[in-house]
Amino acid sequence: MFSSAASRRRQTAAAQAEIQETEAEIAQLQTEIANLKDELERAAGDITTEWAAALKELDTIQVAPKRTDVDVNLVGLGWAPYWEFTYEDARGRQRTETVPAFPFGEDDA
Repeated sequence: MFSSAASRRRQTAAAQAEIQETEAEIAQLQTEIANLKDELERAAGDITTEWAAALKELDTIQVAPKRTDVDVNLVGLGWAPYWEFTYEDARGRQRTETVPAFPFGEDDA
């Protein structure tokens, strides 16, 4: 009985020591996170300042291409014809619908 009580006390003390160690680790990690956030904010501010300065120095130069500088490699045309129907519906309103002139899609495979 005495040995089991002493064993429980040792286990309780060990658990408390582990809790304190874990809490210390958590506090250290929270400090590191706060430091990293500060470092990130400083770096983001530096980058923003750097690019803002670069934008102030931005010059626009208009370049007109010459005919000899243009090289056309490929010309293509895609066309999908549609029929357009205008009709009067049952309520007397004029409706316009478009439908493909040629059937295409999943059913045509």
